[in-house]
Amino acid sequence: MKAAVLWGILGSVFLSFAAGGVSRLACAFLLGEIETSGRVVTPRGPQEAVLEGSIVLEFPGKAGPLLSQLNLIVPRGVRTPKGPSGVIGLSLLDSPVPLQYDGKTGEVCAKFKAELHYPLIDRGKGFKVVQGKGCIQVFSYTEAMEGVLKGRIRGDLRRGKELSLEGTLSFALSRSVLGQVKAMEVPLRALALFCGAQWVDILKIQPVFIRAGGKTSGWSFSTLMDGAREIWGRCGGVRCIAFEVLPPRYVNDPDYWVIENEAEAYALLNEVDVPDAVEVFVVGEFSRTLALSTGGGWCTSLGTASAKIITNDLQLDVPCDWCSPCGDVNYRHLAHELGHALGLCHPTDSCPDWRHRGSDDSVMEPSGFCADNPDRQSAHNCREAINPLLRALIYIGKRACTGSPDIRD
Repeated sequence: MKAAVLWGILGSVFLSFAAGGVSRLACAFLLGEIETSGRVVTPRGPQEAVLEGSIVLEFPGKAGPLLSQLNLIVPRGVRTPKGPSGVIGLSLLDSPVPLQYDGKTGEVCAKFKAELHYPLIDRGKGFKVVQGKGCIQVFSYTEAMEGVLKGRIRGDLRRGKELSLEGTLSFALSRSVLGQVKAMEVPLRALALFCGAQWVDILKIQPVFIRAGGKTSGWSFSTLMDGAREIWGRCGGVRCIAFEVLPPRYVNDPDYWVIENEAEAYALLNEVDVPDAVEVFVVGEFSRTLALSTGGGWCTSLGTASAKIITNDLQLDVPCDWCSPCGDVNYRHLAHELGHALGLCHPTDSCPDWRHRGSDDSVMEPSGFCADNPDRQSAHNCREAINPLLRALIYIGKRACTGSPDIRD
């Protein structure tokens, strides 16, 4: 995937302009990969922090310019009066939003809303848990911030060379749950902008397996991951979402081979934290009671940088004395759970107002442990996916997502 992201294409891009603004932009998107130091304001005052993320500016022909995407994380978090924040994540809400652009000076400005979450909210507020028929959803409460982008695009726009964005991203808390992150200021110091006609959103996946004596869990992961890639690869023409799988990590504790109850599952989820990835824990087995009551796995903190998934190898080896059908049943189970990590609820269950429902009859339908999720993707699911861990990369060549949604809603 990354081999297809070619920055050298910039030298061949031709941009034409009308007086006072852009009339045609051969590369429709300007994308910046953010890695900078900034300030996070807590009730104790401002603190220096490292921020990572990506920003996408869109120039859709005659339509006005847009701020199409903005995702940020503070990987190491900050100190607050209530304790360490944990990873702070911010995602643009109601995207895209209008972008004011002056073609003569290069000045840009946008006002927007962003969703804010950090694990300290979970510790202070708890979770909203929705227990449906044979499945479970675990939502984190989130806060909101008002954001402003002010800056200037520099470089040779007519030739698409040496493009950069200088300016500031400013955030102020507008809806509070815990109120420990009051404001943020992110300087953009000559942020390199890369030009292209399409981009792909990459979500990093950190598999975590269990070692118990001479056996290791996770034999089902590759097959489940292939199913997830295929399902989310059907977002072509709407949006492109792809996955980068990191080398597995291991928990050397035989007590986690069989997960008996939810408390034991949450203890395992605390064993590994990777700031820039969604952790997918694959144990050897769930107990029969836990498998049948939860669907054999679930995702916590939907749509946030804290999202984690737990599942088990029995998804592809369902015991026949537990239910029918049995055997290798659940090929789309992980695709479904990754949809939760991307912020989507079940279409049929209670969904908090800060999350989007998945589409009826799509992969986001609840399945239970003995029946796989529908082999159908929707345009709505693709559009509404959100997570601050998503990283936008310019994609050069053939379409990155060659499939198309089964449901055009």
